[in-house]
Amino acid sequence: MSFRTRLLLTALTTLAVGLGALVVLGNVLLSHRVQTEASNLLDARMEAQIAALDVRGGAVAVREVVNDDRLDERAWVIDAGVVLERPRDGDPALDRAVIALARAREPVEREVGDDVRVLVELIGRRGAVAVALSVEPLERLQKEVLLGSLVVAGLVLLAGAFAIRSAVGGALQPVAEMTSAASSWSAGDLDRRFGLGPAKDELTGLAATLDALLGRIAASRRHEQRFASEVAHELRTPVAGLRARAELALQRDDPVEREAALQAVVAQAGRLD
Repeated sequence: MSFRTRLLLTALTTLAVGLGALVVLGNVLLSHRVQTEASNLLDARMEAQIAALDVRGGAVAVREVVNDDRLDERAWVIDAGVVLERPRDGDPALDRAVIALARAREPVEREVGDDVRVLVELIGRRGAVAVALSVEPLERLQKEVLLGSLVVAGLVLLAGAFAIRSAVGGALQPVAEMTSAASSWSAGDLDRRFGLGPAKDELTGLAATLDALLGRIAASRRHEQRFASEVAHELRTPVAGLRARAELALQRDDPVEREAALQAVVAQAGRLD
């Protein structure tokens, strides 16, 4: 896996984790808010229903009030196990479940069925009032918000992927140019440079540093070449003298001249040393 791919995956993973945390946290807070709102609505409905009751001597009586039909839509009033008031045309299963909770005479708030929350409160010595609230709209809103947040997170992640890929590609472009340039150089290209201009960031700074290093290496190579040329020039003359005296000694039979030639060879060898 290339460095570009690793960097892109790391950035996308970080972005995905952050978006996921935001989605989860947001929906947890929304769920808590939905539960609180449902409880507040139940409390308001319970207060309105209790306000329409008369409690005398521990017995509970129902008074006719304005908007009584609206109050009776999701309300039950029970006294000594007798149902004094219940919703008209209600769900029989819900009716039985709520009456059972009310007759148990325990203050409770719980879900009954899939989308109904019930609040039961005691009143008088033997009475109980229960109110119900359909939480289907709130739960539907919660699901829509969850779906919407997932869609938005997906779009943000997709946009982030394109943005990060573009940013990473632009940032690593100098490296690609340096690699392409260096792959075409040979050992004799002492004057070639990356030439990315002044350092603008870490990568162009690296290119400038490498250009300076290549300049020092080229200067060292040129110094070595000059030194080798000078050494060759210094050696050429005594080597030629050695060869000439040796050839001359081979051509002469006179021992004196041969000895002189050998002495000259020794002297030239000392010069070479």
